[in-house]
Order: sequence, then C-alpha cells, then structure tokens
Amino acid sequence: MRMYQSVENMKSWAIQQSSCLLLVLARGAAADAWSEVRDYGIVEHVVVIVDTAKSYISWRTILDLGGYSTVAVRYKEVDILDATEFSSADLPTVIFVDKALKEEVVKGAPNTREGLKEMIAKKLGLNVGMLPYKTVYSGRRTDAAVKKEDTEGAGDGQPEEINSDKLNYEDDLPDTAFAGIERSDQVYMVDIENAVSYALGHEVIQHKFVRGEALKSLQDFLEVLVKYLPARPVVHKFLSKLHQYTVGQRNGIEGIKFAEVMKSLQGQDSILPTHQPWIGCLGSEPRYRGYPCGLWTTFHVLTVNSVLQDGSKVSFNAKTILRAIHGFVKHFFSCKYCSQHFQAMYAEDAESSVNVADDGILWLWRGHNKVNKRLHGDASEDPMHPKQQFPSEAACAACWHKGTLVEQEVLPYLKRIYSKGMLSFRGTQMISPPAKNKQARVMEELEKNREREERKESVKVNEKLHNMAEQQPLRPLSTWGFNSTDISLCVFLYGISTLIIMSVYCMVVIRRKLRRRRFLEAYKLP
Repeated sequence: MRMYQSVENMKSWAIQQSSCLLLVLARGAAADAWSEVRDYGIVEHVVVIVDTAKSYISWRTILDLGGYSTVAVRYKEVDILDATEFSSADLPTVIFVDKALKEEVVKGAPNTREGLKEMIAKKLGLNVGMLPYKTVYSGRRTDAAVKKEDTEGAGDGQPEEINSDKLNYEDDLPDTAFAGIERSDQVYMVDIENAVSYALGHEVIQHKFVRGEALKSLQDFLEVLVKYLPARPVVHKFLSKLHQYTVGQRNGIEGIKFAEVMKSLQGQDSILPTHQPWIGCLGSEPRYRGYPCGLWTTFHVLTVNSVLQDGSKVSFNAKTILRAIHGFVKHFFSCKYCSQHFQAMYAEDAESSVNVADDGILWLWRGHNKVNKRLHGDASEDPMHPKQQFPSEAACAACWHKGTLVEQEVLPYLKRIYSKGMLSFRGTQMISPPAKNKQARVMEELEKNREREERKESVKVNEKLHNMAEQQPLRPLSTWGFNSTDISLCVFLYGISTLIIMSVYCMVVIRRKLRRRRFLEAYKLP
C-alpha cells in the first residue's frame, strides 16, 4: 500500500508539472492514446500496458521508460469489456501502436518491473544512450555510491526537515521535490546554497566598510533571499537573522565585523553551509563555472518563486527583485568586467520593459542568454560546457520554432524548472535537528525515566504472577479449588456440627421423658 501511495504521489507531481509522463489511466481503445500525444511531435511509438487495477508494476514501468522522448507508455486497467478479450493468464498484456495505428498485442508479458521494462525496450530498440537525462534514479544506491557520499561528506540533505511554512508559500508539491528522474537541466539546491554562502561569506566581507548605497543593496538582497528563496528551514533562519542584523546597522558595517556575525549565527538551528561539492554547476576544472553559475541559478530561482508566491497580488512589483539583484551585482560582484556589463544591460531596458509579474522572469532569462552569447568562445568558457542559448532544444523542444526561441513556451518552462517543486536537494549537507533547551531536555529525561520505571514495575508484577502460577500444583476439578487443609477443616466442622445437633436432640428427648414421668407420678398420688 505504501509503494502504491508513493506512485500516486509521483502521478500527481508529474501532472502538475505538465510532464511528458502520462500518469493517468488510459481509456477506450489502445489507438485512442495517440490523440493524447500528438502534440508532443517527437513521439513515434505508443505502448499501452493492460493489467489489473492499481498495478504497481505498470506505474513503475511507465516511470522507468519516461525518459525516452520518442515513446509514450500508458496504463489501462482491465475492465468488464476487456475481460472477454484478456483472461487473467494474459495479464499483463502490452499493446504496441505505431503512427499508422497498427497494433501489435503481446499477451502474457513478464509480470515483473524489470522484465516488463526490458521486453518493451528490446521491442522498440531503446538503450540508455538515447536518454536525455544525466541520471535515472531507481530508488536504490549501490555500496560504492554510499561510500563515495560518505567520503565526500555529502548527505541526503535531510529533506524531512523542510516544511512549507518556511518555504514562503503553500502548494501540494512535495517540499523536497527530489523527482525519480534527474533531467539534464536539473536545478540543485546545493549550487544555490554554495552561491549564497560565497556571495555573503567572501564577496561582502572583502569590503573594508559597507555603507550608504552598498549597505542598502545588501539589505535589499538579503530581504529578497529571506522572502523568496525556498531554502531549508535552518538556512532560512540564518538568512533572516543576518538580514535583521544588517537592517539595524544604519551607519554601516565593517567587513570583518560582518564575517564575525556570520560565524556567530552558525548554530544547530541557524546554518548556512560554507561549501559543498557542486553538482549542476560543477566545471571540468575548478576554475570553470562554480560560483557564477550558482549565482545565475539563484537569481532565476528568486525571480520565478517571487512570481509564484506573490505574483497575483496587486502590490507585487517584479522590479523589486531585479533591483535587489542589480544592486548586489553592482556593489559586491568581484568580477568588475562582468558587473559593468550587467549594469549596462540593466540600464538599457530593465526599468522600462518590466511591467507585469512575468516580465522579471523573462528579462533575466534574456539577459542571461545575452551573456552566454557574448562569452561563447571566451577564455573563461568551460570547454566541456560551452555557452549556448538556454534552454537547449534537447531540454525543451517546444521552446524552439525554426531555430528561434519562443518566449510563450519558455516562460512556463522557466517557471517549472526553477520552482520549489522541481529543486533537487541531492548533495546538500546533512544538518542535525535543532538542539532542545535545558528545560526541555530535563523534562524529556524525566519522562523517559518514568516510562522505564513503569516498565520495570510491570515486568516485576508479571514475573511474580508467573512464578505463583508455576509454584501452585494442578488440582483436580472435583475439589472445586480446595486444598487438603480446606477439605480437612470442612470434615472437622461437619463432624462437630453433627455432634452438637445430636446432643441437642438427645437433651430434648430426655427432658421430655423426665417431664412425663413426673406427671404420671403426681397423678397416682391420692
């Protein structure tokens, strides 16, 4: 039941994300499934798995094969009409449908997840090299992977610590949002945390003194991070405390003092990880990608989640987020050449072109592509990750039309990949839960001691009763539970009672005879 519920959760997630995984039941004939996938354009085969109701194997097979863009796999629960065509021995049945709506039915397909997946892949000629994704997560980790993770110090990110009230807005998406399949454009929280940590712990503190416009920019940037970054609770608390501190420093902040404050805020309930291994922004060499990539990712996440959270409010102003980003880049981004280009790009049309909520998302996206175009072929470009227009056609085929990006398609794509629900927490440092205060620890210890004493007392009573039961010999049912002493006492009392009754009877009889004799003697006298 738990496994099926997890599949139901994944179905809900995929539907909300407009995924190409069609995790809804197929209806009607197998050929009808083509009408639901024609809009995808690149689909060449439709596969319909006919099986019993709530088939976990069928759902998992769909998820396993979801990475192949040319194949659409559907699941159909066998109904009364199908019962005449498929017997229980025929299930699961796999129906292959090509573009000409020609069907090939395979009855009695393998009844295991691996067997079913292998049969479909072999039939359609699928292989791992055709996958556009980096990794397919099967739910299991090898011993080598676990050992590597322990060596690098990267944990599972404690996703259970995430809660929606700390993530600033409510929805039905899982807070960890670690989907079963990682895409080639997957966004990782570890890259965001690294960028924020470096931006505050290196870029800011290298300034001897932060005052005036620079101080205001720092305050605004921290405010945007606190409001719109879907951070882990302890990270959110750290940023909130740091923001409160900066707001109170009206005359300015020394860089050294800012570093001391950041160090003092590091605790069990308030943490900003210093550095974790990059994942999405990992370069082929340490000098490539890293911080600039993570900072761009953070900016995109802020623009998208600000719209998702407050975009529908009348008071929302998309320029507020862009101004905070611009202010930070202007005063604190150590690459002055990059900072100047960003400022020029902002001055060109940011204030005039951003009018509605979604404009901020698109402006930053256009700006990022301008930077990618300018730096293509530059010495700073990672040869293993060449600069290109984003998103690539492989990542979002619908975003391209005749070699040109279509903004109407790009916008929902950006909202999807940078939203809270799509972030992966893989690789984030394992964070211990907040420490309890002294009173809470004492009360907890007292409660544990009380429970232990109750358990000990209960065990003692049970042992005593058990020993008493073992010590007493079994008695025949005819004694009614009396022992030999009880029976002897009963016999004795019975005898005594009999003697007393007989004595009383004799006394009564004797007295009656004596009385009669006296009467006769008195009657005979003259």
